[in-house]
Amino acid sequence: MAKEIQISLPEKIGAGYGKFWRTKKTYVVCKGGKGSKKSTTAAQWVIYNMMKYPNSNTLIVRSVFNTHKDSTFALLKWAAKNLECLNEWHFTINPLEATYLPTGQKILFRGFDEPERLGSITVSKGVLCFIWMEEAFEIDDNIGFDLLDKSIRGKFEEFGVWKRIMITFNPWKYDHWIKKKYFDVEREDTDTFTTDHRCNEFLSEADHKMYEDSLIEDPERGAVMARGEWGIPGGAFFNEFRKDVHVYDSHVLPGGWNDWRTYCSIDYGFDMLAVLWYKVSPQQVVYAYKELHEKDLTISKAAEKFLKLNGEDKPFMIYAPPDVIDTRQKETGTTAAMLWQENGVMLARSSNKREMGWMSVKEALKPYKTIDVFTGDEITTAKLQIFSCCKYLIEYLPQVQHDDKNYNDVSDKPHLLTHIVDSLRYFCVQRYFPNASTQQQTTNYIDNFEGKLQNSTEATYINW
Repeated sequence: MAKEIQISLPEKIGAGYGKFWRTKKTYVVCKGGKGSKKSTTAAQWVIYNMMKYPNSNTLIVRSVFNTHKDSTFALLKWAAKNLECLNEWHFTINPLEATYLPTGQKILFRGFDEPERLGSITVSKGVLCFIWMEEAFEIDDNIGFDLLDKSIRGKFEEFGVWKRIMITFNPWKYDHWIKKKYFDVEREDTDTFTTDHRCNEFLSEADHKMYEDSLIEDPERGAVMARGEWGIPGGAFFNEFRKDVHVYDSHVLPGGWNDWRTYCSIDYGFDMLAVLWYKVSPQQVVYAYKELHEKDLTISKAAEKFLKLNGEDKPFMIYAPPDVIDTRQKETGTTAAMLWQENGVMLARSSNKREMGWMSVKEALKPYKTIDVFTGDEITTAKLQIFSCCKYLIEYLPQVQHDDKNYNDVSDKPHLLTHIVDSLRYFCVQRYFPNASTQQQTTNYIDNFEGKLQNSTEATYINW
C-alpha cells in the first residue's frame, strides 16, 4: 500500500509548480531562469513520490557522472531534510546512491560519460520508473537520451507506478534538441513548463530586483535569466561572429591552397578532444578547415584519431596548452606531451593567458570592409574564415558567454561549449600575440607523419 505523506505544497514547494507536481505524463520538461526553484522542486518530487509509491525507484542522470556529488546528490539530501524525513534515508558516496530504509528502494546516479553503466541498471525492489535528467542542456545530442529512454520499460501499472522522465535545464541554446523534440511540437505524452524567479517566494526582494534589473541592463541576457526564455544568459562573448561573414563554403578551395602553411591546435582532456586545422594564405587570412571533436579518448587513441584525420597534411606547429606540455604525473614523471610524442604527435607550447587569448580570437573575428577582387563590390569579411564542415566550432563559438565574475573572460559553463573554442584560442594567441609565451624552448616538430623528425631552435611561437 502506498505510504501516505502529508505535506503542504505552499509551505514546502511554494507556488507555480502545481501542474508539474501532479501531472502523470511520461515526459515532464521544465526550462527555467535563474532562481526558478526547478531543481529543488524536482528533488523534492523524487523524495516524496519514492516514499509514496513503494515499488518505485529513480535514476538521476547528468552529462558527467562526477558532477552529481555536489549537485543532485546534495539537493536530494536537502530535499529529504526539508520534507522532514532525512532519518528514513541512507545516502552513501561509494557507491553514490540513496536508499529508502523502510523498503530498500533506490535512487541511483549515472552520467552520459559512462554509457556502459546506463545500459545495465537493475533494482532489487520494484521497478525503475522515474528518471530525472538535470542540467540537460549539457547533453550534446538526443542519441544517448533516446537509448536510455528505450531501456526504461516494463509493465509499470502492475507495480502501481508509471514512467516519468523529468528534464530540467536552463534554456541556453536556441536550437537545442530538447527544444525541437518537446517545445516546438505538441505531444500528448509531454507537459512542458517555463518558470522564472517570480514563482519563487523563498527569494529576497533584492534577489527579485536583481533579475528584473537584468531585463533593463541587458535585455538578451535578462530574457534568459529573468524569464527562462531561449537564448544566451551570460551574453554572447563573441558578438562579432556572423555566419555570413565567417563561414566559408568547404566545397570551394581558395587558389594556392596546397602551398599554404598548415597549423593545428589541440585542447585535450578525457572529457573531450578538440582539434582544429588551419591554413594561412599569403594575404594572412586564416582558414579553419578541419576539426576533430570527440570524448572518452585515451592519449594513444586520441593520437590515432588525430593522425588518421590529418592524413597527408604537414602541420608546421601543433599548439597545445602549457599544462599538457609541462605537468608531470607523480607516479611516472611523464607529461601528456611525452605520451603524445610516443604516439607520433609532437606538440608545441601555446599560451594559456586567457584574457589575451580571447582578445586574439576577437581580433581574428573582427569584421572589416574590403573590395571583392572578382566583382569590385564592397564586402564584409574577417581575418578568420571557418569552413562550413567545422560544425562544432560554428555552433559553439557564438554561444560561449561572458564569465559572471570577469567580463573579460569566457565562462566555463556550459563546459561542453568551451573545448573547441579553447583550441581556437591556443592558435590565435600565438598568431596575434606571439610573445604571450615568454618561456623559450627547443621544439621538435613534425616534418611529416611518416616518422621523420627535425629539430627547430625556434621559440614555441612564430613571428608572423
